[in-house]
Amino acid sequence: MTDPTTEIDVDIDVQEILLAASQHDIPKLRQLIRSNQTIANPVNVRDPETGYAPLHAAIAACEPDDDEPNGVQTNGEQKDEQKSLEEKGSATVRFLLQEGAIWNDLDNNNETPGCVARRLGLRELYEQLVDAGVRAELLLNRLDGYEELEDDDEEEEEGQEEKAEAEAGAEEVEVEGESAPQLVEAATTTETAMETGPDVTNSRYLDSNLTFQNDRLLDQDQNGVMMAWETDIMAKSAMKLLPTPGLRVLNVGHGMGIVDGFIQEQSPAEHHIIEAHPEVVAEMKRKGWGEKPGVTIHEGRWQDILPDLVGQGVMFDAIYYDTFAESYGDFREFFSEQVIGLLEQEGKWSFFNGMGADRQISYDVYQKVAEMDLMDAGFDVEWEEIALPKLDSEWDGVRRAYWQIESYRPPQLVFFTSQTHLIPLPKASDFKNYIYSPLEENTMSISPIHYIPPSRGPQILSTKIHRIIASPHVQVPVETTKRTNHWCLYLSTSETTCVTLDCQPSHTVPSSVLVGGSKAYVILSELSAPAGQDALLEFAVGMDVRAGVKVGDVVDVLVEGGRERYEFDADGVGCRFWVTEVLELLLRVGVLLDGQQVEGAKGMVKRLWPEGTGLELDRGVYY
Repeated sequence: MTDPTTEIDVDIDVQEILLAASQHDIPKLRQLIRSNQTIANPVNVRDPETGYAPLHAAIAACEPDDDEPNGVQTNGEQKDEQKSLEEKGSATVRFLLQEGAIWNDLDNNNETPGCVARRLGLRELYEQLVDAGVRAELLLNRLDGYEELEDDDEEEEEGQEEKAEAEAGAEEVEVEGESAPQLVEAATTTETAMETGPDVTNSRYLDSNLTFQNDRLLDQDQNGVMMAWETDIMAKSAMKLLPTPGLRVLNVGHGMGIVDGFIQEQSPAEHHIIEAHPEVVAEMKRKGWGEKPGVTIHEGRWQDILPDLVGQGVMFDAIYYDTFAESYGDFREFFSEQVIGLLEQEGKWSFFNGMGADRQISYDVYQKVAEMDLMDAGFDVEWEEIALPKLDSEWDGVRRAYWQIESYRPPQLVFFTSQTHLIPLPKASDFKNYIYSPLEENTMSISPIHYIPPSRGPQILSTKIHRIIASPHVQVPVETTKRTNHWCLYLSTSETTCVTLDCQPSHTVPSSVLVGGSKAYVILSELSAPAGQDALLEFAVGMDVRAGVKVGDVVDVLVEGGRERYEFDADGVGCRFWVTEVLELLLRVGVLLDGQQVEGAKGMVKRLWPEGTGLELDRGVYY
């Protein structure tokens, strides 16, 4: 029989944690979470009435207090108090995430912590949750990749344990199959959706009977495969991809034929269509698609058809991708393995961007994740914002509304070139006396510098910094008997924000000096936090910078010194050597002021943390 006294104690423990979170009392939270012996996962406890987890409570406590009519604040002191409150809330959110809080946990109002922040107008807190979601999704995707590579029983068991630990703090929002690539497997997000029918999978969809109506295409479970409200965005996509007649185009996924109709209006020289569902293929033939100018119908899954087209040397000026009930893994395989062999060097491609469209924070998270993967595969992406009309009436008779946000972001993708993403840099007029070794022009075969988000490049470069922090991160295995820390630099732009200066192997652009390695990407990312979530700040070193220095000045020094042209070895290690080289250069030109601070940082870089044991630098090379 359950001891009622114990139940009361557990309830009190839960309320204490939630209260400490709402009061932004980090020392109290740390004590309650780390010393609690009665609750299995104290950082993710839930209030039985509201469903709030500590993340919800910490954010809800930052709700602006509008004392004046219409919410107008006339008291500067009141604004300062609100700013201070949000800063405390941000610190609490950061602590909870570090302790394993689930970034997208749902309360009883079907809101994630990020949804609460957005509803309350807390933009910085919202972006903090978006960044947490991006980190969680990238980590889970990486762990999935490790599992696929493991074949030893012991390694597999360790991989499962690591993935379980990651999922404890990075639970995925899963969405049902829809006419868009998905970042997670087809499943459901709410209890209501779970009660309405089976999960959608690509195999189930291809075996199902379809219903063709004037304004929609439904599968046998009443899932919307394609709907007429998508017409305007399909028209704009077709016109962007095919600005002139006579181009060669491939569309993957015909559905209702909306985008293919607009493609025909652009008078392509060749119009290839891949369609996997036999009933859609039959409908295409009934409507005479096989007789339309330039059209070639390929019956089957793109996974089976595209390798043959690549083998035949078929090339396209434009590609569009819009499949149903496929996973993000399928989509990533499409753009990383197939597009490169099918798209002309000056060609364009796009896809129906429905990833996470059941809530705004999911849409924002998955856009960033996709952008990183696309960049890693060698593509530059630009996003547009298109406002959508109210769609409430569109979902009558449809199992689930697969679009519940207010706008659509169509992507436009091209291959990286030597100019892509290299934003014009400020002049280095303040730094005349540093050493510069000119390099041959033809060594620049890739664009090494990237900005996240790409659209914020100019703003990132113009931001002033007041400190540079060199920090290690949680250990990553290089070999079974060897471990190392990843190191990067955080350019502090305020007490609560920074720009990450990170050197990582591209893994896709082969090295030209080191055998079996890859060229590096130097990535500058805006963070709404002092450092990355997995940074080991207790072993970090902060260094003073020259007054007035901007991010662009640092980038300019790197480029003039050739530090962006770096190669990693076959193991993908060498970031620590790069960090020490950059610190020396920044000290030499006067960006960093204190030589003792720099030497202290270099000494920390040469150790393995948290053990503190000496660790020889793995050296990359400059090309």
